[in-house]
Amino acid sequence: MLKFLDTRHLPYGSFQPIIPSIKEHNFGWMCLHGAELGEWTGIQMEIDWAKVKEADLGELELLIRIHHAQGPLVYQATETCHEKGTLFVDYEIQAEQAGDTTYFFSFVSRTNSAVVHGPILIRGYIDQS
Repeated sequence: MLKFLDTRHLPYGSFQPIIPSIKEHNFGWMCLHGAELGEWTGIQMEIDWAKVKEADLGELELLIRIHHAQGPLVYQATETCHEKGTLFVDYEIQAEQAGDTTYFFSFVSRTNSAVVHGPILIRGYIDQS
């Protein structure tokens, strides 16, 4: 049973396209409120992106850090595409302590070959089951 749920949806065209570089580009955060020890907390995401016109192949990396923007890395995914792609994330972990947990999200494109145009859907939850 869900104890906490926060969903954010950024539709295509509702934000300036994000052009990640070889350095981390923070694009958001989410705080999950009131987890108890042992409860499952999770982040699910869908991020639509494309390669830049000049590139043969697009490459996008997503990083999720905990507690602050330079905090410990808890999730990392790298995808490539020939034209367009959707990055799917399903990250879940049991809470190691009671209280609030904040996750920070950032992009990297080590080849400068990606543009994130959306939509972006982020869902954070705490599950008591």
